[in-house]
Amino acid sequence: MRSFFEFMVGLVVVLFIAMKLIDFLWPEKWFGEETAQVTMSAGRLIEAYNNNEVAADNDFKDKWVRISGTVISVEKDLSGDAVVQVGDSEHQYLGVRCKMRKGQYVASFSQGDQISVMGRCTGKLGFVFMEKCEL
Repeated sequence: MRSFFEFMVGLVVVLFIAMKLIDFLWPEKWFGEETAQVTMSAGRLIEAYNNNEVAADNDFKDKWVRISGTVISVEKDLSGDAVVQVGDSEHQYLGVRCKMRKGQYVASFSQGDQISVMGRCTGKLGFVFMEKCEL
């Protein structure tokens, strides 16, 4: 019985390591295969979360959303990934923070540029967040 338990634990560990290795070697395996489930302006997404965060989570969280708006800032997060903050004239300080996928070239963006970004909405924590974003 003990050897069976050790075998199962070992199998789980090997599978976990294999999954992490695959994720490390091919982190963007399905890059570009997503399609937007919702298309809207950045301002409309921000307003939806400001008006009722619970309802907005039901409508947008974990869905692929394409937003359009004005670049507020381009920066790096703590892990070194590019983050583009997108808003509009009414939301110049608390825009949608879009964590870009690797390989998305954003160095040429400037404050005030008009862009369209698609990503997976992850909800609001001070800002509305989107991840795995692409142009």
